[in-house]
Amino acid sequence: MNRQSRSVSIALASLPVLLAASCGKAPATPPGPFVIRVAAPMTAASLVQALAASYRELHSNTTLQFQPAEELAAANAVRNGAADLALCAAEPRPQDPQLEVQPLARQPIAVIVNRLNQVNVLTTDQLRGLFTGRITDWQALGTESGPVTVVSREDGAPTRTAFEGALLSDGSRVTRNARVFSSEEAVSKEVSTRKGMVGYVLSNYLGSEVKALLVDGQAPEVQGVLDGRYRLYRTLFLVRPAAQSGSTQDFIDYLLDSSGRRVLAASGYAPVNEGR
Repeated sequence: MNRQSRSVSIALASLPVLLAASCGKAPATPPGPFVIRVAAPMTAASLVQALAASYRELHSNTTLQFQPAEELAAANAVRNGAADLALCAAEPRPQDPQLEVQPLARQPIAVIVNRLNQVNVLTTDQLRGLFTGRITDWQALGTESGPVTVVSREDGAPTRTAFEGALLSDGSRVTRNARVFSSEEAVSKEVSTRKGMVGYVLSNYLGSEVKALLVDGQAPEVQGVLDGRYRLYRTLFLVRPAAQSGSTQDFIDYLLDSSGRRVLAASGYAPVNEGR
């Protein structure tokens, strides 16, 4: 056998070994690390933290980074590439073909009074009377006499917009005599200072010195919103780019599936849609 023939024979003999090696699985190396930037208002900070902890248990190579931003700024952060996702309590307007927007969850809005107030249950019509200024004395509601002081979020705040849309569907507004504050914490604190005050806050901002009223016999709870029995709520929207990376899409799949829905419910939100 000449030298060239021997070289060919050696190469052919080695081929099965090379093929066998190439068919074996490469050592598993986890991809990443990945960082998903979530822009959201401070009212959603605890939700993002809960989602981050839950998702990290399933995807140890992925971190959710919370970026505080008001509604318009949060949507703009996604549009400009400064954030991968946004959670907004107001639907971005006008519609933008660069963004996909969908309702994610609903958060109950609680009507609150001072803990010393004797009122525990009100009808929707009674609430309308209080917040429009038609009812000015608590005696009209069958309790002891005393002036009614309405406490509200500022005009344009997502909580106020949702509250007026649900309670004052005839187009009327919260009374101009209301004391106006720029945060849920401030509203809750103000109501706690005096017996005759009444206000409204997101349900996870109930302080120890205020109590939530039943509305038409229903408490401001997730199950009531899910069942359609409690109608005072604020919608949280998921804002994402029309095209996103694989790691971001994986998180969206989780968020819209049963695992994410459980975190939403445990955080005080009623998920809007089953599955994706």
